[in-house]
Amino acid sequence: DRLVNILKTKLFDRIRQNHDEYLLEKIIPVNVSVVLHSAANIKFNAGMENLLKSNVEGTKNVIEFSKKLQNLKAFVYISTAFSNSELEEIYEKVYPIDVDPNVAIQLYKGLPASLLDSIVPSMIGKKKNHYVFTKHLAEILVQNAKSEIPVCIVRPPLVGPAYAEPFPG
Repeated sequence: DRLVNILKTKLFDRIRQNHDEYLLEKIIPVNVSVVLHSAANIKFNAGMENLLKSNVEGTKNVIEFSKKLQNLKAFVYISTAFSNSELEEIYEKVYPIDVDPNVAIQLYKGLPASLLDSIVPSMIGKKKNHYVFTKHLAEILVQNAKSEIPVCIVRPPLVGPAYAEPFPG
């Protein structure tokens, strides 16, 4: 199982050393109270198909999973400080966009990559690159889920590696 393989990695060595193995079996999604979604394809000008799949559809899937969690207290989405960088003034709100994220997902699934890439300029408008466009679409999905789950959007300028603890990198 994927979870079993993850729990055998070096990242979980300390837990295995300090606690009996049976504790690892207690990790089940039902007990999750906070979902911190920071996964993203960060290649700024990667093909739109890849970015829509990772950043938009991936976020949609994590939201749908989170809706099933009985003890969910917070869904925290890590976006980017640049999701609205084309605006002169940016406030702490989710700005509307002319593209429906669900339609964008259907486009990448239904169109050949070359055709999708040909309509990208009209889709992204004044966005600086494909990455910030897809992060904005993902913010819309998170905002739309707020009536079903408690959501929060964080917009850091950069997400980087750990210096040392628990592992560098």
